[in-house]
Amino acid sequence: MVKIRVQGLPSEIQTFLQTFREDYDILQESSEYPNRNSQYVRVYIECGEKKKKTTRKRKGETE
Repeated sequence: MVKIRVQGLPSEIQTFLQTFREDYDILQESSEYPNRNSQYVRVYIECGEKKKKTTRKRKGETE
């Protein structure tokens, strides 16, 4: 397990986490915490092992 703090604009964090979820299991995700005197927020996540990517063969395809 790895713990990560992500900081940025709320929209940037949501975009990043959507992309991150494609390759990693997010075990836990905190709410957004506002940074002092800033428009930025932070989110804490705990990540598991990398997901195994599986590729499906289409009918008639060979390796």
